[in-house]
Amino acid sequence: MPSDQPEAVPRPWSWWARLKISDFLVIAVVITPAVNLFWRGTWNLLEESLPGDAGSRAWLSLAIGSPALLLAGLLQHPLRRLGVRVQGRSMLGYHVLGMLYSYVIAFASVSQWRGFWNLPDYYIPQMATPSGYGLRTILGFVVMVILRTVLLGGGCPRSVSVDFDPDPFRVDLRFHTNKAERFSWRFVLDVMFSLWACDFATVQYWAGLWGFLDVVLFPDNLCFSYCLSVGIGYGVYVLATFAQYPVSALSKHLQGTDKEFWKRLALEDAYLLIVNSGVVNIWRGVWSVYDCYILPEQPKLSAWLSHGGGAAVCFLVFAGRSLSNGGGIGVSIDGEADDGTAVLNSSYLQAAPNETARRNELDVSTN
Repeated sequence: MPSDQPEAVPRPWSWWARLKISDFLVIAVVITPAVNLFWRGTWNLLEESLPGDAGSRAWLSLAIGSPALLLAGLLQHPLRRLGVRVQGRSMLGYHVLGMLYSYVIAFASVSQWRGFWNLPDYYIPQMATPSGYGLRTILGFVVMVILRTVLLGGGCPRSVSVDFDPDPFRVDLRFHTNKAERFSWRFVLDVMFSLWACDFATVQYWAGLWGFLDVVLFPDNLCFSYCLSVGIGYGVYVLATFAQYPVSALSKHLQGTDKEFWKRLALEDAYLLIVNSGVVNIWRGVWSVYDCYILPEQPKLSAWLSHGGGAAVCFLVFAGRSLSNGGGIGVSIDGEADDGTAVLNSSYLQAAPNETARRNELDVSTN
């Protein structure tokens, strides 16, 4: 019998190329600078507004951000049910709720990162050397490998997320206890471990590499150093845009035995180490350029403009979920996806889910 489904119309290669180029430009030129702008503004607002010395401000940053992230993880199931109810009554209300959630989570993420970043600098100032920063980078990466959370070491532009996620309040946890609706100590501990311990390792990798670049990459010529970071970072991102497909195919091929699994995990971690280092370079360079040119003589006004401008751009292009430097919070586990997709960069223009996927996700969230 003839099928009632319309036949798929093959797309010409030129269409695919234009789509990929457009996707690359939107992520690299619009979303990533906007997310960086928001983080820079929020980080500096905390620096300008919190009282006390550097150590006190770091602890206060943790006190602001960490409880908010903990609540988001613990209350994800009620929030998901609330989202379904609001969506059934008003799509506008649902999107407003999602935007508010994305903003709060992004602010809390910046605050927690700032605390995790600055506390080691305050209590172990002896590590502010090339060898100290190098050790901090290596230790952070080793812990990420052990925890299988190297995927978390990326961020924009490798990872972006749009505001059309069918389940925006879900927080994936390291040990998957978020699948259990009932409150339990195992669930609480998994939330704490996923949103604090895993995040701490990621921050140490970023802080170590960032500090290492500060002290070894032409420290006597900061302008050139920052521009070089931008060039290195976007150069790595361009190469990764092409290299991701053969690496993904090779990763997908390594299936079957435990030996193949460990080979696939090693391949993905090695590839992501290179890509994530490019992301850190982009952020260091773009952030520092903002510091040089956005009202350097008026730091508080500069911070407010950065904070508001970055958030506004992201929400205007429906990428508010990317404000938390990628796409919400939670843990993506290395090696869990065996189809090679773990090493692929996020797509912005193809990220909106179809209606079937949307309905399936919403059905799950209401159970």
